[in-house]
Amino acid sequence: MRSQNSDNCETDVGQDGFLAVAGPLANVLEAAFDAVVIHDCEQILYSNAAAVALFGAEDAADLIGRRVYDRIHPRIRVQVEQKMRELLANNQPLSVSREKLLRLDGTPFDVELNAVPIRYRDHPAVAVIIRDITESQEYREALRYVSGLQQVLVEVSHLFVAAKHEETSQMIETALEQIGRYCDVDRVYVFLFRQGNKFFYCSNAWCRESISCEVRNIENMSIDTVPNIVRNILADQPVSVPRINTLEGEWEPEKQTFSAGSIQSLVVVPIPAGGNILGFIGFDAVRHQRDWNKEEIRLLSVLGDLIGATTRRRRNEQALHEAELEVARMARFDSLTNLPNRILVAEKVEQDLLEACQSGRQLAVVFIDLDFFKKANDFLGHKAGDQILVRAAQRLLTVVGEAGMVARFGGDEFLVIVQGKQPEPSIRLLLEHILDTFRRPFKVQDREILLTASVGVAVGPDDASSASALIRNADIAMHKAKQNGRNSFHFYRGEMDDEIERRVEIEHGLRLALGTDAIFPVFQPIFDAVSRRVVGVEALLRWESPGLGSVSPDEFIPIAEQTGMIHQLGEFVLDFSLPRLALWQRLVKEPLFLAINSSPVQINQPDFCQLIESKLEQYDIPGTALEIEVTEGLVLSVLPHVGKTLNRLRDAGVRLSLDDFGTGYSSLSYLREFKFDTLKIDRSFVQNCTWCSDDGALVKAAIRIARGLGLRMIAEGVEGGDQMEFLCRHRCEMLQGYHLARPMTDDALMRLLRSQGTGDSTTADCGPNKTGAYQSGASAP
Repeated sequence: MRSQNSDNCETDVGQDGFLAVAGPLANVLEAAFDAVVIHDCEQILYSNAAAVALFGAEDAADLIGRRVYDRIHPRIRVQVEQKMRELLANNQPLSVSREKLLRLDGTPFDVELNAVPIRYRDHPAVAVIIRDITESQEYREALRYVSGLQQVLVEVSHLFVAAKHEETSQMIETALEQIGRYCDVDRVYVFLFRQGNKFFYCSNAWCRESISCEVRNIENMSIDTVPNIVRNILADQPVSVPRINTLEGEWEPEKQTFSAGSIQSLVVVPIPAGGNILGFIGFDAVRHQRDWNKEEIRLLSVLGDLIGATTRRRRNEQALHEAELEVARMARFDSLTNLPNRILVAEKVEQDLLEACQSGRQLAVVFIDLDFFKKANDFLGHKAGDQILVRAAQRLLTVVGEAGMVARFGGDEFLVIVQGKQPEPSIRLLLEHILDTFRRPFKVQDREILLTASVGVAVGPDDASSASALIRNADIAMHKAKQNGRNSFHFYRGEMDDEIERRVEIEHGLRLALGTDAIFPVFQPIFDAVSRRVVGVEALLRWESPGLGSVSPDEFIPIAEQTGMIHQLGEFVLDFSLPRLALWQRLVKEPLFLAINSSPVQINQPDFCQLIESKLEQYDIPGTALEIEVTEGLVLSVLPHVGKTLNRLRDAGVRLSLDDFGTGYSSLSYLREFKFDTLKIDRSFVQNCTWCSDDGALVKAAIRIARGLGLRMIAEGVEGGDQMEFLCRHRCEMLQGYHLARPMTDDALMRLLRSQGTGDSTTADCGPNKTGAYQSGASAP
């Protein structure tokens, strides 16, 4: 090959020519690792094997004779040419220089080169030693990229640590944007699994401004749309797809899904948390394809770890928050009925009362207590009792509706809060509806249980100016309804406070009186209707208080039952009366029975029978001489120990008397269920039997029932001769009442029994009390 050199002189050039001139040095150049090129600033005169490979030529002939500066990147071509000409002109070597060259196919690559001026056939030339640093440059660039990505992740982690719970979602999207922009991708999104990893949804996303962001609209996508991605993610393995268009075979679902979103390349990393995979993060390249190196994917997986930990923390915080809300709700709502409890209702009443005072309206607090619930709960069990309470709550919600708030105050007590301009007149209809709804039996365990309600109402701010006082006054009114016979409602009145004070005084005084002679029994004789002789006596308690005066049994007996003092009083009556019964029987020399009233509270005690049996044995009294009077009422159908207790008493020979016959709910069913010896017709019927045809008919019917069942019949409350004549005419067996004898002390009774033994008058109009005065009183326990 002939060419023109830089001095416009002809020169023999070519690979073979140079090798011939170079001699042994040529072998060294051909074996060199670095590329060596000799040129004369115009054309290439020589290239070794390494240079051939470096420039992408087939052999040296592809390079020899080519313009040397055509292999310089255009951006630096002028500068490099200037350096070379200065080198030749000054005859000075060129130290290491980093440049960018072009391969024969035009691909740029980075090099480090040294240039040395030489003489070739007496002509100036340049020997250039070239080292390819493309890979090391890419490596350094990769290091810089990875270092920058690490720094971004550090900044992102600081965001997550500092973020508050309510800021977490925004912080995640900020992190997605920072990572997405740094990695030069077009979409970054977080998908979380749901429904046992069968579906996933987009929780957070970032998209470049020019790119559509359809992922935000994904609420419920099946894993079948990307099954291979999900399979790898659930195995905690990231997935990189440099070229979506190359996917095929089992990856066809992914190819269709990603192509629909114009995705060219992507990488997906899992979101692990606590041993589970919550979902995945996707990085989409839409504008161009790109490769993902292992270190980059590893760092992107760190973002998955950060979001997983944050999501788990957020869920834990949410669960804790929900738990705190539930605890707060449980603190203010009843767990059984789900109604507001006493804490919430107190807050509600306080708030409504304040609003009522400011607006001139009034607030009614309705206090509801289920009658006989405790006895039903004891008999049927707590599970059945809970069912009753739930149904009671449902009934109240149905009746009250939007008119007010229903709450469970505790046990079998409910409250209804109602606001209005004039609550008392307007609320009466609601109160009637409440009473009516509880008059319907509750069906529990295939049994119908009748539980009526006692209702008390207090109206604020007239009745009280604070929530606690208003609720207390409604409670007082409710107890007044109970005292009036239950199954009714009562409005609070100021005088009820005096009644409460009286009750407290009675309870305190009763405790002090126990064991003293302030409490003592009196005895009212029971006469045979034909012979008019005393055949039995009923023991009745009396209390003469130094501070309260004479306290009626109707006042102190219910308090004794509620406080448990009734057990001590009952045992006292037995210890006082049984030894005297033995003395009375010796006086009359004929059978004489002692009737003792027993409270349902006493009968329900498991050791009641044992107490009776031990007292009979202690005082050597036959069981047939003792008659236990049991009051009629719903109590008999629900007390758990009644049946066993009554049967055991009968086995001991003790007689059983059904007291107040005719006033209960289903007397005839009691007669069928329990084996009584005596029926005691209530005084309310006896007093009116001569002038009220209905009461007279009931008395006659009761006598016929007793005779038909072979039971003894006692009529109490005989206060006039016409009543006694009516009862005798209709063959009532025994009589008791003021017309025959009033309650009397044991000394007065001894005198009466002695007179009966000597044949004197068999009746006594009265009996002296402990002070010598005559005492009267209604029959009571």
